[in-house]
Amino acid sequence: MNREPQRFAARRAIELAIVSFALWAWFSFIATRRIVDDDEAFYLIAASLVRNGSLPYVDFFFPQMPLTPYLYAAGQVLFGASMESGRLVAVSAATASGVLVFYGIRRNLCFGMAVLGTALFATHWLCIDWLVTSKTHSLSVMTALAAMLFAERDDRPSAVAAGVIAGLCFAGRALMLPVVVGVLIHLWADGDRRRLRSAGVGFFVACIPVIALYAMDPAAFWFDNFGYHAVRADGEGYVKDVPQKLAQLASVFLSPLWSSPGGGLAESTGLQTTPVVIMAALAWRRCPSNPWAWLSFLLIAFAVLPSPTYSQYFVVVVGPLVIASMRFLGEWTCRGLRYAGLLLGLGCLAVVPSFRARVMDTSELRRSAHADKVARAVRDVTPQGHAVAAHWPAFLVASEREILAPAHNQFVRVAAARVAPSRHAALKLFSEGDLKAMLLRGEATTFVVGQYIVIDTALALKRSGWQRQVAPVGVSVWTRP
Repeated sequence: MNREPQRFAARRAIELAIVSFALWAWFSFIATRRIVDDDEAFYLIAASLVRNGSLPYVDFFFPQMPLTPYLYAAGQVLFGASMESGRLVAVSAATASGVLVFYGIRRNLCFGMAVLGTALFATHWLCIDWLVTSKTHSLSVMTALAAMLFAERDDRPSAVAAGVIAGLCFAGRALMLPVVVGVLIHLWADGDRRRLRSAGVGFFVACIPVIALYAMDPAAFWFDNFGYHAVRADGEGYVKDVPQKLAQLASVFLSPLWSSPGGGLAESTGLQTTPVVIMAALAWRRCPSNPWAWLSFLLIAFAVLPSPTYSQYFVVVVGPLVIASMRFLGEWTCRGLRYAGLLLGLGCLAVVPSFRARVMDTSELRRSAHADKVARAVRDVTPQGHAVAAHWPAFLVASEREILAPAHNQFVRVAAARVAPSRHAALKLFSEGDLKAMLLRGEATTFVVGQYIVIDTALALKRSGWQRQVAPVGVSVWTRP
């Protein structure tokens, strides 16, 4: 009896287990120390809302595609609502993304190349900065990689899976449309129209919930996903401020070693990314049907569309770039392994500034554990059934109390400032004035003062007799009389 297939499967399983454990430990360490991003709580509060029966667009303002809050809601069912439980979901998706990168390289190349490629992915400064945050990024990366890997397989069930997962990727973030296009083009170029139709059916099935939400409130759906992004920055239209986009591209791909761009946060060099982009371009030139190379460039093109363009939008490019580049280097056998090791060494050097600034030297006041500590203090002074509010919603995620609508996220007030007041009710928008008026009317019992406060609102509460009850470090929790 030939036991070679069993030994091969066992060896691959052991490899995946080792890589999974290493990635989980790495991303978990980063997640416990990485500062809380301003946008994270907006997704987690939306998750709490949908867990309690509310619908995005229909019941509350949500300027993203609808899938993400449902995935984080599943995490809240398992682990409770908190900033740290949200990070746990993100770490799980980041770990799965790294495993998929490993698998995408290992299926064609040796174990050493797969490990080096996975290490290059996991130590890239974009991945360190953004894959552990409770946002769309880790989920987008995971679904994008899974969709393309299924599309590379030859059977129809895999084509259906590719279509479904690509649909889920798009349902989580509209800028991931290149993944859908990439899957369909790859299957079309493969020549099997049955697999192409199967993927199309899978994509349609995955998008049925999105279509249903659109049908319930088309105006709100359109504004939240597209209209808001046209008005969030000064100027007309969706795509504007080209100089800012070019500067961001230069920051991501061409920054000098050890550079510290504006904003006070030391980001590491794009020199880690540039050679990978070059190799992906060479891979595309040598094999134009290479799905990973042209998917990478499609994702880069879409990443610069929003205004303003932020560096975090490019994190979805890292995985496809690494797979395309490692496969290209793999054609060179041992020499390719040496070049991959050189890239990894450059990457480890390049990542030091970002790792130090965003992980090692972070203030405990900006970590997820501290935000949850404040939320527990809010819970302790707020009776069950009473509402709470804050200008920074991270202080409320773990409070287990109803959150006042204008405090669901900071974007609802930004949008209200740029949209005619006559449209606020239909679009579920609330201004800063609305928040202050609701607090003064007593619609909330507790307000957290700290981190991005509006002084006028805080002073109005103090003049109205609100009192400070507890004061976790750097924050004040106030209650109305």
